[in-house]
Amino acid sequence: MGVPKMSHKGVGRRTGRFLYDWGKIQRRCAVDSPRTLAQAEPMGMVIDTINYFPVKGLNAHRLARTTLRADRPIANDRRFALTRGGPTGANDHARWRNKGHFLQLARHPKLAKLTSHYDDAQEVLTIYRQAHAVSRGQITNPLGRTLIEGFFTAYLGDTLSGPPKLIDGGDISFSDQRTPLISLINAASVRDLERIVDAPLAVDRFRGNLVIEGARPWAELEWVGQTITINGARLAVIDRIERCAAINVDPTDGHHDGNLLRALEGGFGHRFCGVLLRVVTGGSIAQADAAELQ
Repeated sequence: MGVPKMSHKGVGRRTGRFLYDWGKIQRRCAVDSPRTLAQAEPMGMVIDTINYFPVKGLNAHRLARTTLRADRPIANDRRFALTRGGPTGANDHARWRNKGHFLQLARHPKLAKLTSHYDDAQEVLTIYRQAHAVSRGQITNPLGRTLIEGFFTAYLGDTLSGPPKLIDGGDISFSDQRTPLISLINAASVRDLERIVDAPLAVDRFRGNLVIEGARPWAELEWVGQTITINGARLAVIDRIERCAAINVDPTDGHHDGNLLRALEGGFGHRFCGVLLRVVTGGSIAQADAAELQ
């Protein structure tokens, strides 16, 4: 289901299915500046969602609980990736590469129309389109990878520079950062961005590993250098997440439904949403666990 058009009247700019009224955006932000809101200590923060993304660029998989390890991402997060096409070397699975080498939503929004399911025990990846299985293969087996690669070659067609290759990073995560980190999204910040653009936004479009509730909007941008404790696990807040054009893609249907980067810049003066965490001390975490800022 797409994001509905904005209903307010006045001078605005239509981009996709959003109509931005920049005067209203600035007035709304003047009332509740993110810096003022962030100064108060968050209280009662809890983990709302735990996600991992087995294949870079495809949908999230929900976890009820997971075990974090020091200096590691969530297990199997971005373990697999599809190259943009063309020849790949035999050792591609063994080294990290930046997102420009891989299929991603910003370049291939049709990926959002697919749903994947990864069976970790069997190492089988199934691709669904409109609830129908369209490809399945054992992702650690050459034949299984060939079946999946063939589907994406046909599905993305002439938008590719060559047949994509599905590569296995093993212990390497093909995240946007070379260092193994975990991303955290503050659900209240996404709701505040909804307020600015006057349209619903799925938190999934920000592709976070952890989604928290109970913090003030944009408070997370002030947490760099602090530590979050969750059920004994300790995570250092390393940096803010600067957003790219992928957030302009509706994760439910693949449409470019607005320029959220411009909304962030026009409304808040930055392109940040969420923070990156490094696991300092491992431990088991679960949905509804309390998250304490230290």
